[in-house]
Amino acid sequence: MRKKYPSDTTDYQWRLVRSIFNKQKGSVGRPPEAPAREMLDAILYLMRHGGTWRSLPGDFPPWQSVYTQRTRWSEDGTLERAMKQLEPKRHRRGSRSKRYAPTLGIIDVTFTESAYGGEGSAPSGYKRATGFFVHTLIDKAYRGAGLVAEMADIGVELNGDSPPLPDGTIFVPMPVRWRIERFFSWFAKWRRIAKNWCYTHLGFAWDVRWSMFGLTLKRYKDFENPI
Repeated sequence: MRKKYPSDTTDYQWRLVRSIFNKQKGSVGRPPEAPAREMLDAILYLMRHGGTWRSLPGDFPPWQSVYTQRTRWSEDGTLERAMKQLEPKRHRRGSRSKRYAPTLGIIDVTFTESAYGGEGSAPSGYKRATGFFVHTLIDKAYRGAGLVAEMADIGVELNGDSPPLPDGTIFVPMPVRWRIERFFSWFAKWRRIAKNWCYTHLGFAWDVRWSMFGLTLKRYKDFENPI
């Protein structure tokens, strides 16, 4: 039995998503080298504690196997299905509204330093580091012609305008502004994405999705009865 880590899933958390991660497409090919839960725990360990794939502790499955499984689950939609499995439960437990769809959005940007350079990385004079800017949309959106066009390119339609500013006013704090700052504080605690360790934007995007999945899953740590 290996050492337990704070990032490991509890029995209750695993029951929530095991039907997704245990599902294997067909029976052709080499069987998995380790149980799906061990693979998931290894992925979440790296997302939470940061570092390279080679730095995974030796009591996890081989890092090559974990990396391959993370890539497979990211590409075949397993991660997205697991996220959707959790979302309705989270809203039923924590939201006052019966609607699951978000009703507003906040867009902001943060700078992420790159460990190895990689795709899109460039020196930042302001931060005195090499990296790239990450634009984040969370659940009243800033609106402009350029933003509307860029979002339309990826199939997102923005409706509604930002509230008008009073005459002579440059900036007015928005009542829900703190939500995006809170998100960035969560972002920084998952060390694999607080600093970019990937060579491509796609790899980093996968790391962000896995980290947010881990963050959502950890919301259920205090519950005992399966949903």
